[in-house]
Amino acid sequence: MDLGVMIKSRTCPHIVKYLGAVGSDASVWIVMELMLCCFEKILKTTRLPVPVPVLGSLTYSVVSALNYLKEHHSTIHRDGN
Repeated sequence: MDLGVMIKSRTCPHIVKYLGAVGSDASVWIVMELMLCCFEKILKTTRLPVPVPVLGSLTYSVVSALNYLKEHHSTIHRDGN
């Protein structure tokens, strides 16, 4: 299901880009774009409060992606952990 949603979500600018997939009998690995640095590392390195405009932009992107998934694919994101 995840693979199908990733393939169909290529037009949403707020979702990480799908680049391909590699599969075996037991597993499927989804290849996606990679960020240069994670948000957590930036926070630990700078040790500064995140500016409100940055938080606003981040929040907008996340909510837009979740809304896209719900409206266009009738699905919700759940963390696999």
